Amino acid sequence: MRDNATLRTEMARQSVTPYVPCEYSDAATWVDCRERVEDIRYSLEPYGALATIELNNHDKALSAVNFRKRKARIGTGLVVADVGHYSWIPYLWCYAFRHLSIGRSDDYPNGANIMRLHCEGAMNWIARWHVDDIAGYHFNNEEGTTDADRAAGRDNMTIRQIVAYILAKQGIVLGSDYDANVVIRDPHLDDWKPQMFCEVGENGRKIIRDLLKQTSRAMLMPYEDQMRFRVVADADVLDYVYVTPSEL
Repeated sequence: MRDNATLRTEMARQSVTPYVPCEYSDAATWVDCRERVEDIRYSLEPYGALATIELNNHDKALSAVNFRKRKARIGTGLVVADVGHYSWIPYLWCYAFRHLSIGRSDDYPNGANIMRLHCEGAMNWIARWHVDDIAGYHFNNEEGTTDADRAAGRDNMTIRQIVAYILAKQGIVLGSDYDANVVIRDPHLDDWKPQMFCEVGENGRKIIRDLLKQTSRAMLMPYEDQMRFRVVADADVLDYVYVTPSEL
């Protein structure tokens, strides 16, 4: 994998060969399309991720595939001793796709058939879900709580449970904490049951972000096709730093 000594030695060289595999989901399996990759552009932000994946469709094998709502994953790594070593970045969801027929150019002397996938990370994906009840959602006996709220269990939820409830609306699982084996916790997550009202039309990402503003240590981060809490501590040896391309 990416953290082995051989790979670190390879990275120290002046010239390296990147290795970027790509797959998309088909029911319970993954379809390898690394030999089809023409271009991948990926951007990671604190509460979102976007990617454009262009696959060669010269044989028209992808033309009949409905990619919308399918998961995709991109690996990042290097070729070491003629072997690709990589790890997957958090998975993506395809929200749109299109078939492109490209005429002859310097990049494509014989023209090309391209399938372009527009994908996004878990927090972008959950932003596509909106509160669909005209009465809104009332959590924890907030004034105006309805029978529908009580039937859905929304009158007795911790922050962790509310986040899991919202993520599930888009088929995303709240996994175990990144710090499951570390005695660091934020009592807000599991002890506090905040009263909260979410208006009809409010999106899932906004609801979650508003909740997390009320915690002192917890961050919600993607892991494969899940989201996980990470409890931040002053003694952490790793800091997450996000920059714009102009700052690089």
